[in-house]
This record gives sequence, structure tokens and C-alpha cells, in this order.
Amino acid sequence: MYRAVQSTTPTVSLDTVYRTLWLLTDLGLLTTLGPRQGSMRFDANVESHHHYVCTRCGLVRDFNSDDLDALKIPDTVRQFGQVASARVEIRGICDRCLKERLESQPTHAHQPPRSEKRSQS
Repeated sequence: MYRAVQSTTPTVSLDTVYRTLWLLTDLGLLTTLGPRQGSMRFDANVESHHHYVCTRCGLVRDFNSDDLDALKIPDTVRQFGQVASARVEIRGICDRCLKERLESQPTHAHQPPRSEKRSQS
């Protein structure tokens, strides 16, 4: 985000970008996603939805699910305080990363190991 803003406004500071993001969050125009490798992620989709997060490349995809929307908030969570919203974050490895992983493996890795002794006839 910072680099995109900086490309059009070279004098902008990182602090200004983050203060703006937090202001937009306070105004309800953005939401935050859980921390990723020590950095904060912002989400412009403020409608009720859930997330798929690739643990390898950090890709985040929004999705809707009536089943997940209908999950009951456990009473133990309600004991912490008032619940404003609930979102499910599903973590995994995206198709692109899986494909890259398979392509980077040597072809012999997919073959069963050969017996060290050959049968003698």
C-alpha cells in the first residue's frame, strides 16, 4: 500500500499512510485482518464475510458462508464482553503455492524408492 501511494505522492511518509488507514478503520470504511508476520492487514470490505489466508505467500481471499455466519458464539466468549462481530479465518496453502511446490520438487521424488538389492535369477 505504501509503495503504491508513494509512486503517486513521493513525499508521503509511512506514518501518514498508517494514520490514514487507522482513521478509515475508525470511520468504519476499513477493517483489520489478523496480524501477519508482525504487520497489520487492512480490509476495504466491511460487509460480513470470512477469509482464506495462504500461510505461504500471504494471499487473502474473501468468501461468504451462510453456515459460518450461523455459528453460535460460545458462552465462554461472551463472558469476556460484548461481541460486535465474528469472522472465520481459514488458513492453508493456495493453489498457486501448491503448484509451485510440486514443480520445484525433483521428478524422482514422486517415484517409489528402488530396492537396494536386485533380485538374482
